[in-house]
Amino acid sequence: QRAQALMLVQDLANRIAMNRNNAADYVTDVDSPIGTDGICPAAGDSRQEDDAAEWCTALMGAAETKGGANVGAVVGGLGCVESDDGIRFVVSVAWQGLAPLAAPPEGVACGLGAFGLDGSRCEGEVCRRVVSTVVEIADLTEPE
Repeated sequence: QRAQALMLVQDLANRIAMNRNNAADYVTDVDSPIGTDGICPAAGDSRQEDDAAEWCTALMGAAETKGGANVGAVVGGLGCVESDDGIRFVVSVAWQGLAPLAAPPEGVACGLGAFGLDGSRCEGEVCRRVVSTVVEIADLTEPE
């Protein structure tokens, strides 16, 4: 699952880099990441809207099907893009781990609270898995 999540993170990072003039449009609300409740945004009039729809479909496993069902995905995949400054973008994929481990660091918000099953061995964040990468968009304008 980690390898699949890494490919998904890199996919969107490349899409953001290719559409650098509109990179800020890719930022998501960490409380409502792409793929929440298995619902994907519709393709639209912009490259970003098309990218979000395609990335979400990939998060949901559309790359591989079996008997008409999507099976090529990380379990419960959610995608997030965060930015504080419009230059540095953190692209993350969160998913449901199969066994409890240590929770991700506190600063990692993607999928926070989405995978803890009350009363199970996955209670809290110990089954949430997250991988991230950073995309930095250079400001090539002349300094004032």
